[in-house]
Amino acid sequence: MVNTRSVVGHYDMAVVLKAQVDNLTGRNEELRRELHEVRFEAAKAQENLNKANFKACLCKLSLVKKFHSELKFRNSELHSSFSSF
Repeated sequence: MVNTRSVVGHYDMAVVLKAQVDNLTGRNEELRRELHEVRFEAAKAQENLNKANFKACLCKLSLVKKFHSELKFRNSELHSSFSSF
């Protein structure tokens, strides 16, 4: 004779465990999607930062060139004023 309570208990436990696995599987998929989205957003932010840094470098280079040409101009004026003596 089979103990029906034992069989029903094993069945109930299997159903509970299956439900927990399904729940965890769904949560795992949800977390994977979120991670994918976060990585995508981080990559976009890094790209924007790189572009901003590049523009800042171009601005600095432009200022250095302008400053250098201004120094050359003043230096030439200084030499011309001393050469007239």
